[in-house]
Amino acid sequence: MFVEIGSWWLRRSGAAVSADWLLSQRAVLDAFFTDEVALANGIDAVVARRERRVLADRATVAAERDALDECAAVLVELADALIALPERFRAAA
Repeated sequence: MFVEIGSWWLRRSGAAVSADWLLSQRAVLDAFFTDEVALANGIDAVVARRERRVLADRATVAAERDALDECAAVLVELADALIALPERFRAAA
């Protein structure tokens, strides 16, 4: 969801090239958001999942309202949570 909303925001903000690049990074970002991909990479993505899900839902609601500034702020929070995840994850057994 982060990739789709982030790409939407980039396109609405006039950054089509960056949006295409973000979409191309889906496989990498899925390692931190999709259980199957995360487990295949030895990552326990359960850590802080609820908080990330709440942020993704808030970003979706903002996007549905076309609230670009609010959506951007929530996407930054979500990106920060994703960036911090490797420091917080437990290796999957």
